[in-house]
Formats: sequence, C-alpha cells, structure tokens
Amino acid sequence: MPTIIKPRKLGILTKVERRGASATLVVSALGLFSLLEPNDFEPDTALWPMAMEQMPAGTIFDAAMPKPCGEVLVAGFARAPDGEPVPALTLDIALGAVRKRLAVFGDRVWRQTAGGPVFEQPRPFTEMPLVPERCFGGPNHPINPLGRGAEAAGRVDAGEIVLLPNIERADRLIRNADDMPEPVRLGPIDPAHPSRRALAGTYDDHWLKHGFPGLAHDADPRLFCAATPDQRIEGYFSGQEPFRLTGFSAEHPVLEGALPGMRARIFIACADGLFELPSVLDTAWLFPTAHKGVLIYRGACPVADIDGDDVTHVMLAYERLADEPRSVEHYVEAFRQRSDPTEKPKYVLADAALSPLPDPAALERRRLARMAHHERQRERTEKAQRLVLRDALDKAGLPAAFMPNLPPAEPPPAWMPSPEEIASGEIDFAALFEGTQQLQAQMDEHGRELEAKAHAMANRGERFRQTGELGELDALLAELDLPEQPNLAATALPPDFKLPAGTVDPEAALREALQRFHSGLGTALLAPARDGLAGAQAAQRDAPLPELAAAGSRQAIQLPAEADAAGEKLTRAFPDLAPPGQSLDDLLGTLLAGDILPVSKEPTDPKAQLARASAQLDQLEPQLGEAMATMRRLAPQPIHPTTPLPPEAALRFGQAISAMKGEGLAGRDMAGADLSGQDFSGLDLSGAFFEQCNLSGARFIGANCAGAVFAGADLRGADFSRANLLDANFGTADARGARFAGADLRRAQWLKSQVAQCDFAGATLEQANFIETDLSDVSFAGARLDRVTILRSSMSRTILADAVMESCALVEVQADGLDARRLKAFKLSAVKLEAPGADFSAAHLQQSGFHAGCDLTGARFDGAVGMNGSFRGARLIRASFARASFNRVDFGEADLSEADLALASLKQASLGKTILLRADLFGANLFNAQARRAHLDGARLLRANLYGCDLSDASLVGADLTQALLDKTIFGVPSDAP
Repeated sequence: MPTIIKPRKLGILTKVERRGASATLVVSALGLFSLLEPNDFEPDTALWPMAMEQMPAGTIFDAAMPKPCGEVLVAGFARAPDGEPVPALTLDIALGAVRKRLAVFGDRVWRQTAGGPVFEQPRPFTEMPLVPERCFGGPNHPINPLGRGAEAAGRVDAGEIVLLPNIERADRLIRNADDMPEPVRLGPIDPAHPSRRALAGTYDDHWLKHGFPGLAHDADPRLFCAATPDQRIEGYFSGQEPFRLTGFSAEHPVLEGALPGMRARIFIACADGLFELPSVLDTAWLFPTAHKGVLIYRGACPVADIDGDDVTHVMLAYERLADEPRSVEHYVEAFRQRSDPTEKPKYVLADAALSPLPDPAALERRRLARMAHHERQRERTEKAQRLVLRDALDKAGLPAAFMPNLPPAEPPPAWMPSPEEIASGEIDFAALFEGTQQLQAQMDEHGRELEAKAHAMANRGERFRQTGELGELDALLAELDLPEQPNLAATALPPDFKLPAGTVDPEAALREALQRFHSGLGTALLAPARDGLAGAQAAQRDAPLPELAAAGSRQAIQLPAEADAAGEKLTRAFPDLAPPGQSLDDLLGTLLAGDILPVSKEPTDPKAQLARASAQLDQLEPQLGEAMATMRRLAPQPIHPTTPLPPEAALRFGQAISAMKGEGLAGRDMAGADLSGQDFSGLDLSGAFFEQCNLSGARFIGANCAGAVFAGADLRGADFSRANLLDANFGTADARGARFAGADLRRAQWLKSQVAQCDFAGATLEQANFIETDLSDVSFAGARLDRVTILRSSMSRTILADAVMESCALVEVQADGLDARRLKAFKLSAVKLEAPGADFSAAHLQQSGFHAGCDLTGARFDGAVGMNGSFRGARLIRASFARASFNRVDFGEADLSEADLALASLKQASLGKTILLRADLFGANLFNAQARRAHLDGARLLRANLYGCDLSDASLVGADLTQALLDKTIFGVPSDAP
C-alpha cells in the first residue's frame, strides 16, 4: 500500500487492476466543491458523509477505474420551492453538453372507471427522494424490480391498487395503464443491469486459467461508465463547464454557475524517482440538494508488481486552470519535504505547495485581517490588565495615581492564525510549526532563568539579615502594622520547581495547610485580603473618625524622619510604581499629606464601604474555590501546594487530619500531608484532595474516593480494594505495589503514573487512560476494561488472564511476557505493541486487531478464537495457533515463519502476501481462504483443507501437500498462453 501525500482538499482512491501477467495502477483524485460558490475545493473529510446521506442505499459511488468518456451523475431529492407543497415540479439538469429534464409528481394511483383505468391527481409534496423505488418498474421488471407502476393494466383489472411512478422523463410521460417507459435513473446504473453485464466480457475456463482474478480479455472499457447514455459526453470535461440545476433545493430553486476550473496533478514515486501521470476529468457527481458537487480526475500507469507494491508513494496536487502549470521541480521539492523524516512534521499539514497559487490580493487581505485581530487581542489584554489593577487598587483603598506604568502588552506572534483562518483551514502550518518550536524554546529558557533567580533570591535573604541593609525599612514598615502578604510569585514558577531547603517556615506552612483543610483553598487564597479588611474594620470600630473638612483638607500622617531614606530605597526598587512624570517622592508625599483622594461633596460612610468589600469577598470565595477545585481535578500534575510542606509540618498536618476523621473528610483539602499508614477504610472521601500526600501503606478499603485527586501522591503499598475511585486523578502518582482489587476505577486518569506491581484483579476500569505509565507486573486478572486507552506505557509481565476488554486501545506498549490467557476482548486495537512471548491461549478476540508494527514473536494463541479481526503486517514468527479458530481474519503481509498452525481453522481468512516459511499447517482448515502471493516455501500442509483456497502466485517450493484437500483450489499463475 503506497504512502499517500495530498492536500486536505483532495480525496483519493487507488486500485490495481490485473490483466494477465501485467497490472495497472489507477489513481483517482476527488474534489468536493460548493454549487453556491464553486471557486475552490473543500476538505475531503466532508465528502463521504455527505455522499452517503444523499445517495440511495447500496449505491456504488465510484469503481475507481478509468472511463472512456466523461459522465454526469446526480443524487439527492426533488424539493418544492420555499418548502411549500406542490403536486408536481420539473427537474432540469444542465452541465456542459448534458441536458436532461424530468417530471416529479406527488403520489398517484390508478383507479378503474367505466372508460378504463385513469390516475388520480397527485398529492402535494415538499420532498421526493430520487431513488429507484420512485421510478417506473416492479417486482417482475427486468431492469428495476424496486420500482412502481409496471403491469398496471392487468393489476388494476384484478382490483389491485397500483401506484404510478413519481419520477418520469418529461418528454415521455405515462398516459395509459399499459405504457412501458424506460425507468428513469439519474445516478449509477447497477453493475448487474443487462446493459452493463453485456460489456463485462467472457468468463470461461480460459479466463480461469489465464486471466483470473483480473477482468476478461474482451471486457469493454465502457463497463465502468455508470451513467445512462444521455448523461455522457464525447471526450472528457475541461473542469470549467457551466451548470444550471433546477428543482433540487427549497432554498435555492435554481443553482447556476460553472465548475471550479481546476486541474489535478497526480504523481507516483518508486525506486526510479517521482513521475507524473497524465490525468483526465471523467466524472462529475452532483448533489444539488446538499449544494455540493464532486469532480473525479483519473490517472493510470503500468506497474511491475501485480499489487502495485513497487509504487512507494502517491502524491496529489491541484492548480487553477487560469494559472500556469507549476514545474515538475516544484513538486519534486514538495515531495521531498513531505517524505523526508526530519522535514515531514513541519509540512505534513502545509498544503500551500500542493494547492492553487493564492491570490496576492487575498493573501494581503488575510495578512491585514490577521494583524488587525492581533492588535485587537493586544488592546483587550492591556484593557484587562488595567481593569484588574484598578480593581485591586480600589479594594486596597489606593488612588489611581498608584497605577503601575505597565509595559505594552505583547501581541500574538505574526505566525499565529486568526479565528477566521482556523475556521477556513487557510493556515500556514509550516510557519506555525516553526513558531511554536521557537516559543517552546523561549519558554524553556524563561523557566531556567526563573529557577536561577529564585535560588539567588533565597540566598539574598540571609545576606540582608546579616548586613542590616533593610533594617531601617523593616522598622518603618513594621510601624505601619501591615498584614503579611502571600508569596504569589511562587505560583508563576514551573510546576516541578522546588524552593531550596530551609526557605519555608514550617509553622506558617502548617497554619496555611490547616486553613485549607478547614475552609478550602478559596478561603486560604483570600485570607490576606480578609485579614486586611478585618484590620480596617477594627480600626473603624476603635478609632474616632476625624471630621471631614468641606474643602477636603486632611491631617497629614506623621512618620519618623527616617522615611526619607526608606523612600529613596523604594524608588530605586520600584521605578515603575509612579506614573510617567511623577516621582515616587511626590507620590508618597501626596499620600502622606492626605491630599491624594478627591473628596466628594457628600461625606462617605467608611463602614458601608467596608461592608461592601466584605460582601464582595463572600461572593468571590466559593467561585474561586470551585474554579481551583475543577482545575486540580483535571490537571495531569499536582497544583497544590505550590511548595511542598516541610517534613515536620506534613507529619503534624497528617496527625491533625487523623484526629479530625470524625468530622468528615469529603471534599477536604489534605494536599501535602503525611498520612502514611493511615486507615481510611469505609470513609466518605469523595472530592478530597490528596495531592503530593504521603499515603504509603494507607488503607482505603471500601472507601468512597469518587472525584478524589491523588496527583503526585506517594501511594506505594496502599490498599484501595473495593474502593469507589470514579473520576479519580492519579496523575504522576507513585502507586507501585498498591492494591486496587475490585475497585471502581471508571474514568480514572493515570498520566505518567507509576503503577508497577499493582493489583487490579476484578476491578472495573471504564474510559480510564494510562498514558506513559509503568504497568509492569500488574495484575488485571478478572478485571473489566471498557474503552481504556494505554499509550506509550510498559506492560511487561502484566496479567490480563480472564479479563474482559471492550473497545480498548494499546498504542506503543512494551508487553513482553504478557499473560492474556482466556482474555475476552471485543474491538481491541493494538498498534506498535511489542509483546514477544505473550500468551493469549484460549482467548476470545472478536473484531480485534494487532496491526502493523506489532511484535508477537513466539506468542501463543493455542485454542484462541477470533473472527473479523486483523493481524495484518504483524510479526508472528514462531507463534503458536494450534487448534485456534480465526475465521475471516486478516493475516495479510504478516510474518508467520515457523509458526504452528496445526489444526487451526482459518476459513475465509486473508493470507495475501503472508510469510509462512516452514510453518506447520497440519490439518489446518483454509476453506475459501485468500492466500494470493503467500510465501509457503517449506510449509507443512499435510491433510490441510484447501477447498476453494486462492493460492494464485503463491510460492510453494518444498511445501508438503500430502493428502491435502485441493478441490476448487486455485493455483493459477497468469500467463499469455492460449
């Protein structure tokens, strides 16, 4: 299968067609476009859902084969204008030289009268499906057995109610009950239709010996023309023909325009280089009810390999007919960028080189729109910063003059697409990729700088205490009796940053932890604000208010004379505190003189202001607490505490929690506590926060931990048997040796967790995700795993014996020694699973796939059962499938060298290109299996059932076919011999 390189706005179909010993690769490029604005193609992801919805059931969209002429195909509905019911309407189809007119009626029936059968007036309708059931035909009709109206005269005479067809040719309307018009068809003619069967050629013994499985040598090229003759043209379409479609859309009764005017470029790559295939536009699919159309361009070339395996890549591109064709050299470079391993990530979504040249004016408009969007973003950011700071100043009772001189907000990078570009898909992904790489490098550098500064600041504190450099300022500030402020800068540090030892006060850390435990994180974060407010309220109660002068004069606050020196130091430390043009001396002087706030004409009530501030805090506290809780439950790493508690504080915090178990622990914030060895069995711990807790050896047997957060916690040896862990977060937790037997782990998250040697026996895991997790030596024996994803993880020696897995995925998993005996799996998907020596004996693997990149060397599937699954491309050297049943399973291109398939059932299995060198297929059942080009050299097929097995082009050198059942077995090797 070649690698596909294409822009997002082109779909692709490929097919290899054999003719005798030769083969042809056919490449079809599909372009979806809008009939309302047919100026470009649209992303191909929208093509297939739309086509399936519009086409009659069972319709073949395209046979992916060349056609000798162009044709128009139509599907959809007839719809009354504006959705108003009508008894009949006309459909008009015009595209280039194709013209067709149909009459569409509401339901009608034949009624017997004295003068013979007559039909009733049609019933009004708003929508009529364009399907064979609504066209002329009937059960005995040779062309359209699904239709209605055939043999009407006799049936009406017999008293039967006979419906007339709803869709007729406008120039051949039914007048009499015995009329027999040709059934109308707008879409593809069925391949079984007599007109197409007659073109298929001769399939006899000569073909079976020399032509199978390809087409007959006398097959007519018109066989693949699916439209009726009146919807075909001479030659092919140019791609810019005008169209006019009437009667298909209620909103747009007339759809008129021209095809998008594009040319397709089709390239193939093989060992000799990159080559372009000549292409034609042979099919125009119209879906006017959906206001869409699809153009199909076709190219073909001979290939050396009968399956086209000598072609490594197929690359598609498209251009405007109005533009000069791009050079082959341009596409050689585009191919290099898309196929080179180092360049591919940058260009895999960058479609510019494979799409039409953009209009320079449109590019400039996009650039200006992007810059305008970025400028609006910058202005909004600055406005938000000013609002936040102004609100903070208001709450602190400080004047606007204290507004810092903020640096201009940085606009988004020039490479960042605007929302409009994202919605339209017009994104320069190469620039976006490079820009994000540069941004990541800058962020990493910034993190390193922050860490270095933090260490430097920690060291400075001791130096200042020793020299007394800030002694005077400390004394002055102490006289003001200001509440202690939290170190909010710590929250901006990298999540894995740790302050140097000795910089955290254990007593302060314990007080903060206990406050979180009792009141929640929202209360803890707002504690400094509440302390300041409480102090102001106390001062308001205890101190008499000075009389307010009418002129607004106030008595100046007198500070010690040393304030001047302190002011100089503050000015040097905070140069941006004062607005431009005003020194900090002036600002402080104004403040200390009492002239900074404008005095209103009416005296203000300080008590009322403080009451309003308190009410605002009351309103903010639960919102802040809930927001932080939601963030912590979703975060893949621990968020709190931002700095780990000192050991003595963590231990005392844990002891306090243990003493308060009786008060209830649901929803409590216990982050950072040392709770090792504690017993929480049977308790309600729902919504609790255990981030970075030491829970080693703790017991949670039967506890309700739904929604609990264990991110970053030490869970080694903990016991969660039968616990409710619904929606729990175990991100980065160390749970080695923990026990989760019988636990409910639905939707639990395990990002980068350590789960080695854990016991999940009998547990329920639904929609759980293990990402970059160590699952070595873990037991899932008897567990139920539903929609579980295990990504980039280790499952060495993991036990899945007797487990049930449904719709699970194993991606990039190392699972040597996996024990999956008696596993029951449905829709299990494994990609790049490395499980040499794995044991799937007696497993049931229904609709499960072990895809390319899976290494199952020496694995055991003895007695296993599977159906409709896949081992395509898997490495199964020396694997054992003795007495296994894998009917209708795809083993294509898998390596089963020296494998044991004795007495295995492989009925209707796909073994195309499978390597079965020296494999043991003694007594194996390959009834109707497809083993084309299989490598069976030295294989043991003694007493094997090969009835109907296709072994064409297979290699059987030295194979043992003794007593094998060879009835209907196909050994054909194509040749041109008569």
